[in-house]
Amino acid sequence: SFMKALIKLLFLFLSFILMNCQNKNDVFNTNKKIGRRIILNNCVLLPIDENFSFDSLMAINSIKLIHFFNGDCPICIAELGVLDEALNRESHHRIFPHLYIFSSSFMDQSIFNIAKFKYKGYVFYDSNGSLLKNNIFLGMRESNTCILNAENEIVFIGNPILNKQSQSAFFHHLKSIIPISN
Repeated sequence: SFMKALIKLLFLFLSFILMNCQNKNDVFNTNKKIGRRIILNNCVLLPIDENFSFDSLMAINSIKLIHFFNGDCPICIAELGVLDEALNRESHHRIFPHLYIFSSSFMDQSIFNIAKFKYKGYVFYDSNGSLLKNNIFLGMRESNTCILNAENEIVFIGNPILNKQSQSAFFHHLKSIIPISN
């Protein structure tokens, strides 16, 4: 009877582990996010440049790029410059808003570090961490950049500076949705 109880307990434990792994895969499966909107419930996104609000930029009826990063991570901040360089190489892609959003335990220090890098775009602080809580995939390095269409639906999730394959996929998606100007 002790052995039966131990086997049942082991079975329940393994079932729990497998269910937990399946739920994690569902949360992080970025393909399921394509076509959905970024969840902005209860987000308090404070502009670093007081001239723009997040809501006004999201209301613009155009493509948008959102890049989420950890402001407490020096490597993540350095990647901001690398991302901006990659975007600058594709200069015709500067026709839509680029929103850089960060979370941080030390906002003042993060802003100081961010200011060291040259970038073109709008920087916002996720003051209560709700953007990341509502969009867990943005916290993963492999999926911290999104392209939104004019309806603010996700059309691409990835990280264009992760490797050449990611960068190629990113710019391919971007070129496929940018309206061609004469």
